[in-house]
Amino acid sequence: AMTLFFLNLIRLSGKHQSSMKSTFLSHAWKQFFRSSSVGKGIAIKITLGLMALVIGGYSIAFGLSLERIITQGLKQTDPIGFLNRVLIYYFIIEFIMRYFMQRVPAIDAQPYLHLPIPKSRIVNFLLGKSMVHPMNIVVFLLFTPFALNAVDTAYGPSQAWIWILFLWLISIINHIVVFLFKKMFDQSGWGLLVFITLSA
Repeated sequence: AMTLFFLNLIRLSGKHQSSMKSTFLSHAWKQFFRSSSVGKGIAIKITLGLMALVIGGYSIAFGLSLERIITQGLKQTDPIGFLNRVLIYYFIIEFIMRYFMQRVPAIDAQPYLHLPIPKSRIVNFLLGKSMVHPMNIVVFLLFTPFALNAVDTAYGPSQAWIWILFLWLISIINHIVVFLFKKMFDQSGWGLLVFITLSA
C-alpha cells in the first residue's frame, strides 16, 4: 500500500509539472501575440529566422570543408590536434557573440514571483526555454561533419560522438556563464572591463 501511495504521488507530481510547463508556454505565447508591437515582433522573428538559416547553411558548408582547410590551406598534418589547440579561440568568440545575442531570462520571471509557485520550477522552465537558441546548434553544424570524417577515421565512431558531445557541453557551459556574467556584472563598470579584456 505504501509503495502504491508513492507511485501515485510521483505520477501526480509529474502531471503537475507537465501542467505547469504547459501554463508557462501558454503565457509566453499569449504575451507575444497580445503585445502592442506584435507586428514588429513577428517581423523581427522572421528576420532572425532567415538569418539563422543563412548562418546554419554557412556553418554546415564550413564544417564540411574544415578538414580540407586545415590540411590543404593551413598545411597541417594533424588536423585533429590542430583544431583542438585552437578551439579555445572559437569558444571565446562564441562567448562574445552570446553576450550580445542572449537575453537574461530574469525579466520573464517577474510576473510569477509573487505567486505560490516554487522558484526552482520557474528557474528550470526559463533555463530550458533559453536552451532553444541558435548558438546551441551552431557547434553541432560546424564540428559534426569534421567529427564524422576526421575523428571517426582516426579513432572510431564512438570517440567521434564523444568529442562532439564534449564540444556541445562546453558550449552549454558558455551559455550559462554568459547569463551569470550579465547578471553579476552588467549593471556595474566591472562587466564592461571584463568584457573588453575578453574581447582583446
